[in-house]
Amino acid sequence: MEGQIKQSYQNLKDNSQKRSLAAILKGSLLRKYNLKTTAYRNCGIDVRNTLKVKTSLSRRMCRPVREFYERNDVSRLSTGVKQTVTFKKIKKQRRILLDTLQNIHLKFLAESNTKVSYSTFCRLRPFWVVFPNESDRSTCLCKLCENTKYIANALKKSNIIETDELEKIIDGLTCDQDTYLLKRRCMFGTCEVCKNNRISYDTSKGNDEVEFSQWTSKIEKRLVKEEEKNITLTVKETMEMSASDLVNKFEDELVRFKKHVFTIRAQYGYFKNRKQSLKKG
Repeated sequence: MEGQIKQSYQNLKDNSQKRSLAAILKGSLLRKYNLKTTAYRNCGIDVRNTLKVKTSLSRRMCRPVREFYERNDVSRLSTGVKQTVTFKKIKKQRRILLDTLQNIHLKFLAESNTKVSYSTFCRLRPFWVVFPNESDRSTCLCKLCENTKYIANALKKSNIIETDELEKIIDGLTCDQDTYLLKRRCMFGTCEVCKNNRISYDTSKGNDEVEFSQWTSKIEKRLVKEEEKNITLTVKETMEMSASDLVNKFEDELVRFKKHVFTIRAQYGYFKNRKQSLKKG
C-alpha cells in the first residue's frame, strides 16, 4: 500500500491534488500516536506540500493599507515623547484614528482599485494606529470630529437627515473642485456656486426631543500627592435637545468641521506631493 501511495503521489503534478492525497494520512489515529510524519516519510510525501499555500493578498496589500492608515486625514500623530506603543520589541509613536474603522474602510475602497474585505482591512491595521482614549479626546480637533459625528448619528436615527456619513454630507454641500484655491472657497463657505447649498432636513419633527452624545471637559478636584488640585477631565455625556435646536447646532458644527477637514486634506496632499517629488529627485 505504501508503494502504491508513493507512486501515485509522485505521478501527481498539481500541489492541490498532492494535498488531497496527503489528507488521507491525516487521520485522528495517526495523530494520536504521532505517526503522521512517519507515514508521510514512508510514502514519499513532502510535508511542505501538505500545507495549503496562503494567498499573498494580505502580503501585497500590507504596504498600501498601512500607508493609508498613516495618512493625516485617517489618523493623527499623537503629541508627547511618551505617547508610544511597543509590540514585539518594536517601538512606535501612537497614531490616533479619526473615524470608525467601518467608515475608514469605505474611504479606502472608494480611493483604491483593489478590493479588500473589512476583516482583512482591520487585521492589517498597524499596531501603532489605535483608537482614541479619553485623554486623546481632550484635544479640541478630535472632540470636534467625534461630537459632529454624534450629532449626525442622532439626527439620522431620528430620520431627520438621510445619511450620517460626514464625508457624503460635505461632498453634497461643496463643489467637485480639484484645485486648492477653489476647494478652499467651498470648504470655507465663500464659493459663489455652492455657498448656499443646504442639507435636506425633515422639519416636521422640530419639536421632538432628540438624545445625543458629546465629549465635554469637566473640572474636578482631586488629591494629588496629598494636595487638592483641579483636574480637567474629558467625559462623554448624554444630552437632550429639541430637533430644531440640534439641527442649528449641527449646522454650526459643520462650518468648523469643513474647515478642519480641508486643513487635514491639504496637509495630506502637500506631504504626498513632497514624497513624490523626493522620489523623482
